[in-house]
Parts: sequence; structure tokens; C-alpha cells
Amino acid sequence: MPRTCNVSSRNSAPSKTAHALGLAMLTLCSCGVEEGVVGRQHPSDAAAAVSVFESEFVTNDGLWSVDTTLPRASVNFGQSNGNARDGNVAELLFPGDATLTATDDVGPDYVTQIATLDRFGFGTLRTRVNFGGCSGTEEVVQAVLGYFSDGADHNGNGIADDVEIDLQITCSIPHFAYLSVYTDYQSNPSSDQFRKLSHIVDFSTGTEYDTPSDSSDAFVQSGTNANLVRPSLITTGAFYEVGYEWHKGSVRFFFVDGSEELTLWVLDDASHVPELPVYLMYNLWHPSTHWFPTTGDADFPANDVVMQVDWVRFEPSDS
Repeated sequence: MPRTCNVSSRNSAPSKTAHALGLAMLTLCSCGVEEGVVGRQHPSDAAAAVSVFESEFVTNDGLWSVDTTLPRASVNFGQSNGNARDGNVAELLFPGDATLTATDDVGPDYVTQIATLDRFGFGTLRTRVNFGGCSGTEEVVQAVLGYFSDGADHNGNGIADDVEIDLQITCSIPHFAYLSVYTDYQSNPSSDQFRKLSHIVDFSTGTEYDTPSDSSDAFVQSGTNANLVRPSLITTGAFYEVGYEWHKGSVRFFFVDGSEELTLWVLDDASHVPELPVYLMYNLWHPSTHWFPTTGDADFPANDVVMQVDWVRFEPSDS
């Protein structure tokens, strides 16, 4: 009998400047909490881009909106790094502060983020990222994602559309990859409504977890993938190519280890695959509680957590 977990409801925080929605708060069998927050969407009515999009992050080039709200939070393009493909990276800094506690500056109102001004539909996102680290008692979530929500119900299912394709890594336990795909989310006075599926990979053991239904915040231990037993993945200070391949009937998340491309999860149920184009985003934010497998309050980081982005390429697909 697979191990199951009951999960608390989705948690979100309002944005100061635009839409801000949180992913589900997922409590995993007394092992901790997994909570994703997309950050803040740049207001735009841009149509989906139809050509290949690439950036080496030497400059902003008018391609990215930047969101830094905390004192000392920063985004800097064209930072020198000898391990980058062209020697330049974008650095997203979430500022540490040893005087703050777990409940200080929580959620998307305090995000460090960049987001494309254009939206992108079906296609393949590839990017090379260096994830930052922190102590095991602290927490910052680092995300590579596609996101769009305008509050409308485009698919006519009675729930506001919320398109999210998320790969998230936490600074305290970077060997866990948290993957989610949302099509709908709506906050109601009595209860939240949503349609989403989520998947977790533990690289230390190859153990995988899945949500059993699109309206559940429970996780079921769904198996072990021997090819995903990579205890040294992910190492702070090293760059990794990650991304997703998005088609009309499927989403595939991948992670490149050396020369080997690892498939982390394939969502191949077309009814759960979003169709609205998304903004591409990178962000960091602080959750108040730890994610699986750690329980309890998550301290605000005492030191800065920095995510570096080497390059990004999005190649559109017709289907």
C-alpha cells in the first residue's frame, strides 16, 4: 500500500503591483510543508511570441521586468562568471538578515524576480541556472517557471484559469525537485478551488511522489527511479541545465546532469495540460515553514541567497 499524505489548503498573498498567486501548501505525512509561490506577474496583454527567444543576460535588453522589494534585494545583469557560457550571468539576490524570523517577509510580496515582457506558448524552455544554498534551518524557494493568470475563466470550467509550469528547488534541501502544473485556481470565501497535478523527486534516493487527483493536496509515494539516484545533484556553485517541453497533450520536465538529460516527470494527460501562453520567470522568496521532508518553522536566511542564470532559450512548437 503506497504511503499517502494529507495536505493543507493553498496559501496565497496579495501583490502590491500585479497578480500574485501561491501554489498549494502541501503537508507531506508529518514530514514538512511544500509551498510554491509564483511571484508577481508583469501586467501585459502581449500575444504569445512565435519566434525563438534567447538571452545571455549580458543586459536586460528590454526583455525582462524586474521585481525587488526587500532592502538590498537586487537583480544584476552582465555579472562576470568564469563558469558561464559567455562569461556573463544575471544574479538574483534575496537578501539575508539574521535579525528576521520565520514569519518575517513571507511570500510573493517580498520576491526577487525577473519575468519576460512577452508570453510564450507550446515549446521547449531550456535554461542554465546555479541555485543558491542556505543552512538546514533556513529556507528560500528558487523557481524556474512559466506563469499566467488574468482572473478570467477562459476554458469555461467554472474556475478562474491559473497557468503554472513550475520547477522549484529549496536552498536547505536542494536534492529535492518540486514540479507542478496548474490549469485553474480560484480563492473562495468557503474554500479554494483548483486543478493541478504535482510531482516530487528526491535525488538522494530516487523516490518519487505524486498527487492522486487534480483537486487533492495529498501526496502518494509513487515509486523509485534508479536512474534518478543522484546524491550529489544539486551542488551549490554549479550550473545545471533545466527546463520543460510543453505540447498540447503533455509537459515533460528535465534536468541535465553532465551530458545526460534526465526526464524528471511526464504529465501526459491532455486535460491537465494548460494551453494559455505564459510569462517566463525566475524568482526567490521566503516561506514561513519548511517543505518536505523537514517539519517546523523555516528561519529567514541569515545570509544572502543568490540564484545565477547563465542563459535561456525558448523554442516554440506548433503543438
